[in-house]
Formats: sequence, structure tokens, C-alpha cells
Amino acid sequence: MEILGEIVRNLLVIIIIASILEMMLPEGNTRPFVRLTVGMFVLIAILVPTLNYLSDGYSFRVSAWDDSTQGYDSSYIDSTVNNIQGLIKDQSSSLLRKKLEEQLTAVAILVPGVDDVQADLTLDQNGNPRKLGLIVRSSRSEDNGNVKPVEVWAGAEAETDRDRIEITGKMTKIITNLYGLEAEDIEIVFEGS
Repeated sequence: MEILGEIVRNLLVIIIIASILEMMLPEGNTRPFVRLTVGMFVLIAILVPTLNYLSDGYSFRVSAWDDSTQGYDSSYIDSTVNNIQGLIKDQSSSLLRKKLEEQLTAVAILVPGVDDVQADLTLDQNGNPRKLGLIVRSSRSEDNGNVKPVEVWAGAEAETDRDRIEITGKMTKIITNLYGLEAEDIEIVFEGS
């Protein structure tokens, strides 16, 4: 009889609260959700005391704040957080490095006389560029094996170190202005030289 009284008391409280909520809610899409929630509470109010009676003293707890999982100490949580942060930093650093290398390649190709560039960038621990290596393939410095280029026009200049120095100077100036690297941190190597 005590269980029946508990069920009735819980149902009355739920019905009163549900009635007040329904009067306060405007007509619309939220009413079905409130009715569903109230229905769930009614089921819980009926099932928990009934199951407690039938199970001979076994308590069925229904609360969201009951934590039945094993607890973790702060050192475990700190080490896990540090591992995750390290993974994220490594992935973002490699992605940043790759994107910066692609940008540097695109910028370097804009220099007249440069056909292809391969960039190798080194970043510091904060993600700032520290050292840059560029391998440049120039149309003027292309190696055709043992075949010498044929001079079609009289007075055409052969490849000189002056061309390479000019290309190196332009690339160095552009990269130092855009990326904040020092000129001594940029190493430009011409392919085939």
C-alpha cells in the first residue's frame, strides 16, 4: 500500500507541474516535446517504485548526476591532455609548413627566369619560419646533357652567374619582405649547378 501511495503522490506532482508548463507555453512546436518529457517522467514515477518492490530491496537509481564510472586522477587527465595537445600541434605544424612551402613556391615562380621551385622550410617551435632552402630550376640553367644550346641571334648572352645572382637577389628580397626571414636564413640552389 505504501508503494501505491508513493506512485500516486509522484504522479500528482508531475501532473500539476505539467499543467502549469502547458498553460505557460505558447501554441507551437514545443508542446509535443513537453508532453513527451512529461510522459517519460510519468513512466519513471510508475516504474521505479514498482521495480523496487519486485526486486526485493535492489535500488534502481534514475538520475543524470549519478556517476558509476571509474574516476581518473589529475595526473592521468593532465598527461592525456598534453598528449592530445602535442598531436594537434604536430599536425597543425606540418600542415602549416606544407602550406607555407606551397606559398613560397608560388611566390618564387613569379620571378622572371624561374621555371620550377622546390621549397624546404624549417619552422621553430612556435610555427615561425626559421630556415628556407629553395631548389630552383631556371630556363636559363637547364642542363641538356652534353648538348650545347644553339645561339640563334647574334649577340645573345650565354648563361652567366649574373643571371643567377639577379634571380637570387629578387627571390631573397621578395621572401624577406613577405615572410620576415633574414637573407642569411635563405639558401637558394640552382638545379644542375
